[in-house]
Amino acid sequence: MDSEAYTDFAWEYLRRNKQYIADWELSNNSKSRPGIQTILDRNAEKKWGLLKYADPSEKNPKNVFWSPELSSKSARVMLSKYGDCIWGSLYKKSGMNLEKLTLQDKTTCIKIFNQNDYFQFFIEDIDALNSSSRIFLCFPLNLDNKIKSKNIDFIKGIINNEISDLNKEPPPNLLETIDDLNKGFSHRTIASKIFGKELVETEWSSDSWLRANIRYRIKKAITLVNTGYLNYI
Repeated sequence: MDSEAYTDFAWEYLRRNKQYIADWELSNNSKSRPGIQTILDRNAEKKWGLLKYADPSEKNPKNVFWSPELSSKSARVMLSKYGDCIWGSLYKKSGMNLEKLTLQDKTTCIKIFNQNDYFQFFIEDIDALNSSSRIFLCFPLNLDNKIKSKNIDFIKGIINNEISDLNKEPPPNLLETIDDLNKGFSHRTIASKIFGKELVETEWSSDSWLRANIRYRIKKAITLVNTGYLNYI
């Protein structure tokens, strides 16, 4: 993983989904435009939760934009002379990265991120922003106070390069399990990699605890690849 980018666990699972890969290949053969959401990309939002199809061979999630309807790290904001955080301080912050995506409705998604995490702002008047802007990003008044406070704390954490306590990580080793399945490894071979050949030789049978463990692990991994990844955006 690029040292300047965070690890997006949701993306790590989704990009291993064979149906998503097929959809990406189809979209990549069409008139895809970098930084701009196309009509075909709207299917990615409905089907996968992405605002734009992203290359599944790319580990770096800088071009991965999640739907604001699903992502807890997203907020629609307005521009004001007063507000919750000043744009210039975000733009110029050392170690901060920024990517933009223009949506079909002309709204712009601005994604800020560092090596720990990301946050997405959705703004209508993008032309008012520039690197020296003394303008504030303001959360809507009708936004729940708890959600607003959570968003502000999350953004401050990114600015201060802190690891948020709100981050969720899936169980370990499941990515490797999916990769092994895609390579055609048997359940027994996967068990040997995890628990060691000696234990598998003595414990492996049709109704053993070890085989049940591997079946559960594989079921969990497949669920994460298909839909469970959405719990981590």
